[in-house]
Amino acid sequence: MRWVDCSAQYVQSESSMCGIFFSASTQRQTRPRCLDHLIRAQDLYSCSAELHESEIAMILLEHIASQTRLSYHDQQKLDNLHELQKLQLLLNKYKNARNEDMVSQVMQQMSVLAVEDTPPPRDDQEVIHSIIPEILARGPDYAQYRELRLRNMLFQMFSSVLSLRQPFATQPVVQEDYILQFNGELYNEECLDTNDTTFISDKLNLELQLSKLREEAIMSVVCLLDGEFAFVLTDLLENRVYFGKDVVGKRSLLYSIHDHGLIISSVYHGRHENVIECKSDRIHIYDLEHKTLSSKLYAELWKTHTQVHQLSLCPIDLEITFSEEDLVSRTQVLLEVLLRASFLRQSTIHPLHPSREHLDLGILFSGGLDCTVVAGLIAKNYILMGANAVIDLLTVGFENPRTGLGARESPDRKLSERSFFELARAFHGTSVKFRLVQVDVLYSQWLAHKNHVLDLIYPCTTEMDLSIAIAFYFACRSQLCEALEVTADLSNIDWQTFSTDMANQVLKIENYTSEAKVLFSGLGADELFGGYSRHENIFNDLDQAAEPIVIQEKFRELSASLISDIEIIYERNLGRDDRAMSCWGKELRYPFLDNAVIKFVVNQIEPQFKIKYEWTTVKTKKGEKRVKQFVRKYILRCLARDLNLNMAADEIKRAIQFGAKSAKLEVGQSKTKGTDLLASK
Repeated sequence: MRWVDCSAQYVQSESSMCGIFFSASTQRQTRPRCLDHLIRAQDLYSCSAELHESEIAMILLEHIASQTRLSYHDQQKLDNLHELQKLQLLLNKYKNARNEDMVSQVMQQMSVLAVEDTPPPRDDQEVIHSIIPEILARGPDYAQYRELRLRNMLFQMFSSVLSLRQPFATQPVVQEDYILQFNGELYNEECLDTNDTTFISDKLNLELQLSKLREEAIMSVVCLLDGEFAFVLTDLLENRVYFGKDVVGKRSLLYSIHDHGLIISSVYHGRHENVIECKSDRIHIYDLEHKTLSSKLYAELWKTHTQVHQLSLCPIDLEITFSEEDLVSRTQVLLEVLLRASFLRQSTIHPLHPSREHLDLGILFSGGLDCTVVAGLIAKNYILMGANAVIDLLTVGFENPRTGLGARESPDRKLSERSFFELARAFHGTSVKFRLVQVDVLYSQWLAHKNHVLDLIYPCTTEMDLSIAIAFYFACRSQLCEALEVTADLSNIDWQTFSTDMANQVLKIENYTSEAKVLFSGLGADELFGGYSRHENIFNDLDQAAEPIVIQEKFRELSASLISDIEIIYERNLGRDDRAMSCWGKELRYPFLDNAVIKFVVNQIEPQFKIKYEWTTVKTKKGEKRVKQFVRKYILRCLARDLNLNMAADEIKRAIQFGAKSAKLEVGQSKTKGTDLLASK
């Protein structure tokens, strides 16, 4: 493989994850209670407060304790758990016998023993008090509150910082004519000698001087940015607020327009109906004077501004036939593009308190294809850089009282151990070590943290949203877990041997807490390469005698479906997951969702290399039958084999809520659907 040397362009930019809160109102607003004793007046029109690590830690300790205290009814569920489990067995029995009367009676008994909490709705004035601690949790290294009266408007701005390189820039950034709040990670080469926030401020200052139109100047700077980010920019001269996120939407940003103004926040408690996730394909503009919201689409902005980082998706022309050489060539270039994307995200990790053992990052790890490939890419980069590294593989399992299964019996736990073994064997004798961090979640912990997760992920409100988000939430928490490190020479050991004698092959670390501040995810691979059943189902009505033109049309439909998945991933996954995971002061990075990766996969890899099928004969009770045999994410599986990850290459897709068994944990919940709305708090 031809390696593109990234070390010569080693990224030195300051990088940080931040929490953002912004409010503009014509009415008097309350100040956050947790900051009230710290706020100092600067003049008649403004005041501010600064918080450092120790002050933030105290607030967060109290906040998480209050958010995860078992309610009276939840404690009742635990006390009645044995009886509920017996009733669950009866319920299953009567359901199987189709005895509706007895099913109704048993469910009535269960409802008495497991009462749901119905706390009163929060008041509008209380919103800021619940949001500010969550903003702090996203950036536990530094925070600043700013309050400003201008014209007839009261501005409240609060930013917190998780610093991943020193020195870091404080936020919000206050200039004479604008205020900037930025949460992000930029990969522009121009950022090499400065920090992200300073880079943006310098560009803004220059463009605002050169341009007669302030909106054009601001938009030109936003179009320059390459990375994963969300921002709020308050133009104090023209009384406008610009806000949005990168074109893929990798960071959370919510907004709510009310009678008196506007609230924008990384997290939004309060359960209000008009809380909206910012669309990722546009920049929003709120006119404070006229109280109107407009927007500018990235697609339109790129026509008049720089197109260097334009995400233009034009699927490659289709060819029915392709050669093995084409596949090898595409796989090789894909590997290089992914290595580069991973490298950019690895080389910008310089936390305020670095680990003592070269532990820079962790990986959300189910053991499936996508996350195992990410682990392999990261390890390969460290080796090419000549760096020593320990990589935490964070895997989570849930105790499920409904089924009686423990956390260690989840499918992801078994699969993660197998992929951990394969990674350790593939990179044995190198500068990279893997540590499997096994996060076991008790039912009591699930109950205690459930409502906190519901608050975090709002406005996402389905059962599926909760079951996915709570798995990520606990994986990021990764406190007091059991961790495994391989101590044996695996060069001549197969999985069967390792799995039957694991106790003698690994070092077991008790009460382990991961210090990794940056977590990598394989999210995006299913959307890019065709990993869902709906992608496979496009070809269901094809018969073996289908004309080439019909087959071509099916692959065009696949390409369109994959592009649609990328366009809505901000709403379906990214915003929710960012809110659920960043509350532990961790930053998420997504190599598969790098703009260059997306453009290459969509524009230069044929859809036939994503979903592959062939006709085969199977035997049925009625005789032999010709059926299609599918391989999803075909080219990614080829890449996994190039990384010597053959077992991962053969692994089937399994959603995290089923792999970790975080779905349907409540006794009596077996018929709940993922699309069901959760009960309002």
